[in-house]
Amino acid sequence: MAYLAKGNKPDLLSVCEEMGVEGRKRSKQEERQERNKREEREERTAREARQHELELRKLELSQQNQPLNDESGRKVEIGPKIQLTQITTKFHEKHDEISLYLINFERKAELAQVPKKNWMANLLEVLPAEISNILAREPTERANNYDFVKYLKLKRYRLNSEKLKQRFYRHQKSAENAWRNYAHELNSYFTEWIAEV
Repeated sequence: MAYLAKGNKPDLLSVCEEMGVEGRKRSKQEERQERNKREEREERTAREARQHELELRKLELSQQNQPLNDESGRKVEIGPKIQLTQITTKFHEKHDEISLYLINFERKAELAQVPKKNWMANLLEVLPAEISNILAREPTERANNYDFVKYLKLKRYRLNSEKLKQRFYRHQKSAENAWRNYAHELNSYFTEWIAEV
């Protein structure tokens, strides 16, 4: 066995394969680096979540401030106003589901007390350029109508039953997500798939 101590790592791995023993292919340094990267990712995600919660809290506090009347009798709001685009993330076609994204957008718009007639201006800032180009081809009154644009986007990104079936069968749990989230995602795909059939 002493002769094995002088061998290179690739030689030792080949001996392990011949013996049918699975050798450790990663060094401790690689494992440490991977663990550090994972911890950095988790810290970044936690930091972003705290920042998001802080922004939502600021928004709630600004809504609690009652409007006051100035000398001329007009109502004046006191407190910081948070723009809807500050609390809304950009839409990514590969990662986001359009129906859930629109639900979240509507909730945030209502929370920020943005009038529905102004939703389109805020929505165009977070949509990809190609969707904006599609809307540019529509008449102005339709392009400024949130309900029409919502219908158009849902129609464009709507998954047919075959794609939903594939997503249901091929969906895998990611390391970051909890089992409860995984089960909810599978349930969503299954429910939508059955509804389409």
